[in-house]
Amino acid sequence: VIIEAHTDNIKPKGYPSNWELSSERANAIFNYLAERGLSKKRFRVSSFADTKPAIPRDPSNPKNNRIDIVIILKP
Repeated sequence: VIIEAHTDNIKPKGYPSNWELSSERANAIFNYLAERGLSKKRFRVSSFADTKPAIPRDPSNPKNNRIDIVIILKP
């Protein structure tokens, strides 16, 4: 399971940069899932800040603030 956190390109309040904000978001999801019994060994956590926008950058649209959870199934 890969947890990928993203932000928009607006300087976040309370964080030095979007890197810290997206890292904290990804870790929060990881902790939430691990606390509910999912094996920590099965996770990878990634922080992308504002480097991979889902849509063209638009401060009025929050879609770039997101968490993507990628599940890879192995045969």
